[in-house]
Amino acid sequence: MKGNRVTTQFGWIKLQYLLLYAVMGAYMPYMPVYLRELGLEDWQIGWVLGAYGLAVLVMPAVIAHIADRHVRNRVLIGVSFAISAVGLLAVTRAQRFETVLVMFSLFSLAVTPLFSLIDGLTFATLHQQSRDGERPEAYHRIRIWGSIGFMIPALVVFVAMRYMGSTALSAVLTGAAAAAIAATLSMTLPGADAPIRESKTGLPSGQAWRALLRPNVRSLIGPLVLGFIGISIFYAFYSLYLEELGIGKEWIGIISNIGVGAEVTLMLFSAPLLAKFGLRGLMIVGAGCLVVRMGLLAAVPSPTVAIVSQLLHGPIVLWLYLVPPMYLNLQAEPSYRNSMQSLYSVLCFGVARWVGSIVGGHATQLGGDAMSGLRWAFLLALVLAVIALTWLVIFFRDDKACQAIRDNADQGRGAAAAADSKPDRLV
Repeated sequence: MKGNRVTTQFGWIKLQYLLLYAVMGAYMPYMPVYLRELGLEDWQIGWVLGAYGLAVLVMPAVIAHIADRHVRNRVLIGVSFAISAVGLLAVTRAQRFETVLVMFSLFSLAVTPLFSLIDGLTFATLHQQSRDGERPEAYHRIRIWGSIGFMIPALVVFVAMRYMGSTALSAVLTGAAAAAIAATLSMTLPGADAPIRESKTGLPSGQAWRALLRPNVRSLIGPLVLGFIGISIFYAFYSLYLEELGIGKEWIGIISNIGVGAEVTLMLFSAPLLAKFGLRGLMIVGAGCLVVRMGLLAAVPSPTVAIVSQLLHGPIVLWLYLVPPMYLNLQAEPSYRNSMQSLYSVLCFGVARWVGSIVGGHATQLGGDAMSGLRWAFLLALVLAVIALTWLVIFFRDDKACQAIRDNADQGRGAAAAADSKPDRLV
């Protein structure tokens, strides 16, 4: 009987992952297109999308404060999803740049905590399962439903645009619907006997800052910040680039799924890849792929090249999202481990994303037309990626940590370690 209860609990958690990433899979590829349909200029689109980065700077401390008041995760999840749905719906009613910016900021403030909230509830439930004497379910078998969820909206929007004559508005509405469904189902989540979080996470400590500024750690964080600025430019303007190439709007989500598919494939083989190539090798390959990707988009405005370049997404994700939490976990003492991860999230998912979206938007103004402007933005991303790659190759050396991660991967524990320490993530 207890086993059936646990199976049901994880079934509801998997559904929440699916719906959360369905929200992201609906808005991320199509929001720039929708904003352009509203008549916003590319620099304004950059400012709107940059609001997500600012939300990452604000919400972790706010949610930690609320959690300290013992509000259960499932309540916070439900409220966050409900506000996310309202925010996206409000975006569809806004017409002016200033109003859109405010409404999208509301959505961003609500959606950014959901990744860590659902992860926290998942690990708490796994912990409870272990304490009950049962074998915990593998985290990646739960989390993979998020990747599945990210891919689903592309199919829905494709049908709406291709056969029903819809616009990019259908993608925003799809995201709002997914958020509303998740809010409605949030009370089915476990919560009666599960702690709110495995450990407290507040503002980063001075110890974490000092650890982050050590030369070996700094030689990783510096390239990461540059890489995240570059990839944020890509996220903000790739869909507009496809549109300028003459690719139908209905295909944008499908093309984005090529990159997600490459990401999922490499994630499944991350442990043997780490064992074979090591942490430093994977980072250099990932940074190199970002260089090639941005270079192709800036230099060769071709539909075929734009689509094929999506295959480079997998190594980039391993560099930016999978490897850093594993490395930082080794650099931190237990007393400030969460603060180290928080700083990584603030700098890379917050500051870098905000800067990337905005400077990319202004870079588009350098061109004489829309296409040349987008190529200027990707050229900026290319320059940042080249600096990041050079920085890694010349300065990043930490043989002891690299060997420790390689040893863990050899024993099949690398992917699990990454999952346990992984911070909040956008597909």
